[in-house]
Amino acid sequence: MAYAREVYEYNTSVIKGAFRPNLVQRFAKVAESFEDQKVNEIWEIMKYMVNIAPVSKNRDPIQNRTQITQFIDQARKYLENRYKLYMSTIISSNLREAQRGGVPSTFNLVSSFVGLTFNQANCFGLQDASIDNKPLWPMVYFCLRCGDVQSALRCMQMGGAGHEDFIQVLEDKINKPEQKINSKLEGQLRLHYCNKIKNSTDPYKKAVYCIIAGCDINEQHLEVAKTTDDFLWIQLSLLRPESNDNTEVLTYSGLQTMILEKYGEKHFNASEQRHLYFQVLALTGQFEAAIEFLARTDQYRTHAVHIALALNEMFLIGGPRNVQEPLCT
Repeated sequence: MAYAREVYEYNTSVIKGAFRPNLVQRFAKVAESFEDQKVNEIWEIMKYMVNIAPVSKNRDPIQNRTQITQFIDQARKYLENRYKLYMSTIISSNLREAQRGGVPSTFNLVSSFVGLTFNQANCFGLQDASIDNKPLWPMVYFCLRCGDVQSALRCMQMGGAGHEDFIQVLEDKINKPEQKINSKLEGQLRLHYCNKIKNSTDPYKKAVYCIIAGCDINEQHLEVAKTTDDFLWIQLSLLRPESNDNTEVLTYSGLQTMILEKYGEKHFNASEQRHLYFQVLALTGQFEAAIEFLARTDQYRTHAVHIALALNEMFLIGGPRNVQEPLCT
């Protein structure tokens, strides 16, 4: 009924010719009154995923989704912001040990987090220089994990000589964010990874090289990706367009197939963690499958229906060709 009241007000506004309200924002606000953290997280994800430039109602929503990189950017942003919040929580609960000082910034946040997380006992295998007595590659990885390429670049510059190609790629990402990474530089990083880094004892160094160069897409990074969020963020970071030089790359459609078909519900323990599997599907742009999955149970069906309503009003969801067909088609 709470959702229904919002639909009624929305329809009233549309009939009067007023500017169409954002139904996702409206429903998310309503959902706060349900006092269900998992439902709030579902709507928070949808708020991120629809925060893109308006799309045309004349284009096929599913085809359109594969061509708009904003969906990938928004999914990463959601996971990065959540991780920053997680880091802050860990640091706040260990404030005395962290000795977090200076101007609040991602660099300081990561520095405090790495200082808490890594000590002599668990630094075995980590390679290269340290930054303020903290291991270099975890510092770079966690800066990237928070979505701060500038801080990752700062770490690399503090890490000493021998990383010039890597630094150049990071500088290009910052100064030319709309342009594709220089293929020659990316190729050099991939070659260096294959020759020197692939068998490295430093899991963070391996992960950072794979993320920046988009290589070794089958590597699981189990020592680094501790949660489903971490796993998903790494996969989203590996994404590249189709390659012209036979280099094996992970594409958006390839990631969607991996999540839905290769891993599927069993891998993510979906029957016990329905909101988590919804999250994985929604953050990989598989809205139809996410809604269909959520709608199977009484607990989440109402939410699924209203997510579908909201996305349909924004021309972001593909419907079946006739009402007898399953929703996922």
